[in-house]
Amino acid sequence: MPGCVATGTYVRVAVLDVAPEVAERICGRVSASLLGAALPLVVFGLLQHESKLSVVNMAVKKAASYDAVVANKEELLFVTGMRTFDARPIISSDEYNCGEIRGVGKAGSRAKDS
Repeated sequence: MPGCVATGTYVRVAVLDVAPEVAERICGRVSASLLGAALPLVVFGLLQHESKLSVVNMAVKKAASYDAVVANKEELLFVTGMRTFDARPIISSDEYNCGEIRGVGKAGSRAKDS
């Protein structure tokens, strides 16, 4: 495929018009990674279709120590491998009796306050 690099290949990346303080930080990070003092700098790009809106199905479990309710369409930060993105997910469940969660009721019924 033209313009692509095979996975695991080392490349040299030239970036133009970078502020000197940013370039200094990047060079310091690369030097530290060569000495084993920092993780390697990872560069990646998006495929052509990845800049568009898409639907992603994920199984997410709230930590037992987190007591607050996670509201539907609340802005959350998702970290999937190297990629990080903000989203306002529509939260649903396929579990039996999921309509009995506090504040959520079945159509035409009152939500339980247990």
